[in-house]
Amino acid sequence: MALRLRELSRDDLATITGWRNQPEAVERLGSPFRYVDGEVDAAWFNGYLASRASNVRLVAYDDESDELLCLVYLLNIDPCSRHGELSIWIPEARHRGCGIGSFAMHGMLCHAFKDLNLHRVWLRALASNEAAIALYLKFGFRHEGVHRESVFKDGIYQDMVQMAILAPEFRTHQASQP
Repeated sequence: MALRLRELSRDDLATITGWRNQPEAVERLGSPFRYVDGEVDAAWFNGYLASRASNVRLVAYDDESDELLCLVYLLNIDPCSRHGELSIWIPEARHRGCGIGSFAMHGMLCHAFKDLNLHRVWLRALASNEAAIALYLKFGFRHEGVHRESVFKDGIYQDMVQMAILAPEFRTHQASQP
C-alpha cells in the first residue's frame, strides 16, 4: 500500500456519505450517529470550500488503488493565536491498527507546524477510544482535561478528553524519532 495525502474533493463525497450512514463507522467519534443524505454532504462540502482559509480537510488514500482510507482535518484555524483543532477518522475497522492513522497524523501535524506556522494543535476524543488516545500520546499530545459527560452516544452520556501539542513539543518529539 502506497499512502498519500491530498485535499478532500467533491469526488470523495459518495464514499464519505456511505461511511457516515454506517453506525459502526461513527461509533468512535464524538458525535452521535445520524443518517446523512448526499445533498447534506454536498452542502457541507460547499461550506468547506467557502471556509478554506480557516480549515484544512485532507484524505489519506492508497495511491495504487485510489481507495480512501482516512480523513484528517484541521479546523477553526486561528491565525492570531496560531492554533487549530485536529480531527481524524478511520471509518473502516480493517484500516485501523495498520499505520494509516500515524501516517495521516504525521502529515497533518507537519503541515500545521511547518507550513501553516501554528503554535498549538488541540483535539477532543471519546475517553473510551483508547486506540485514538494512544495514537495522540505517541505523537506527543498531552492531556489537558476532561469534558465530563459532554456527548450523548448510544443512549448514555460519555466523557471527552481534551489533548494538545505545541510546536516546540512536536519538534522535540520529531527529533527523538528514529
